[in-house]
Amino acid sequence: MEKRDFNQEDVARRIRRAGLRATLQRTTLLKIILDSNRHPTAEMLMKKVNEKGLHLSMGTIYNTLDCFEEHGLIMRVHDENDVMRYDGNTDFHIHLVDHDHIDDLFDSELENIIRKKLSNKLPDNMKNAKIEVTLYK
Repeated sequence: MEKRDFNQEDVARRIRRAGLRATLQRTTLLKIILDSNRHPTAEMLMKKVNEKGLHLSMGTIYNTLDCFEEHGLIMRVHDENDVMRYDGNTDFHIHLVDHDHIDDLFDSELENIIRKKLSNKLPDNMKNAKIEVTLYK
């Protein structure tokens, strides 16, 4: 998979649309996540942030990641070693986990099949719930 490269202003707009202030720290951190195709860990993100000349504490990184998740900007994925990784693609896709490597599988029909299959089994307040599928080797 080729490296993605999101525009800083597009990232800032995404953050503002989520109802957050688009600070330099937030836009830098989210851009790193969005540009990555590796589902980075918090430690990987800290290293990248430092390489960009910003020095944030691990606490700030974790608090920002929690905030991003709460506002739907990212999702969390555990690898087989139970290490938390982060994904900037919140659209439906399947995570294929092989130890500490995670690949994405995109299948738009599968989400429709799952929703249709569950539609009569779910309570009304869960009809539009987010669906996450993770397969472990």
